Amino acid sequence: MGFLIFAVKCFDVLAWPLVALGYPLCASIRAIESNSNSEMQKLITYWILFSLNSLFELGFVKLIEWLPFWPYLKLIATGWLVLPSFGGAYHVYECLVRPLLSVNPTSCYQPVQ
Repeated sequence: MGFLIFAVKCFDVLAWPLVALGYPLCASIRAIESNSNSEMQKLITYWILFSLNSLFELGFVKLIEWLPFWPYLKLIATGWLVLPSFGGAYHVYECLVRPLLSVNPTSCYQPVQ
């Protein structure tokens, strides 16, 4: 019974790596092996948002320390972003990130001649 109580108290610490890293890692390997462009695009979108979230957390660590619900909010948001049935990562990228950055893809990559 003590282990169950401990697991419930540490749910965010235990579940977040599985949801945020474990499942996307396995899905990324599957997409690479199957050579699926649509799956690859969804996963790259997720990894972009994961990176932006990590940068946000690093930049606002002092503010986040004051939010006791942040780990749970982050777990719910990450689950919504990563699960393919919701398509959350693609939706957030199309509605928020793409208009804000509006990067010309050809300017990011210059092939070596």
